[in-house]
Amino acid sequence: DEKMAMCKNALNVAQRDDERQLVLTVLERNPSTMSLELAASLLENAQLKREAANTVLSIAQRVIEEQPEPVAAAMQKVLDADVPAGIRKRAQSYLDRAKTDIP
Repeated sequence: DEKMAMCKNALNVAQRDDERQLVLTVLERNPSTMSLELAASLLENAQLKREAANTVLSIAQRVIEEQPEPVAAAMQKVLDADVPAGIRKRAQSYLDRAKTDIP
């Protein structure tokens, strides 16, 4: 998808977190497995971790039924990140749901 390619490129060249934050907004508005993976890649950024986790959760909610495996992988990344308890609880819930939906 062209938008996702542009987002990936934008993340590669972004030098500031506010630029990366704009990409998260675009990713959230275009839920797919690619946007899920790109958003999850920002969980390693200490300044954006919370927003990245919320974006991953938002995307997961919309693609979990069609794509449970990538959602499960992304939820594990959220759980492995140092995120607040409320985010961890939602991620665990989506992970449990995704695991039951994997064929």
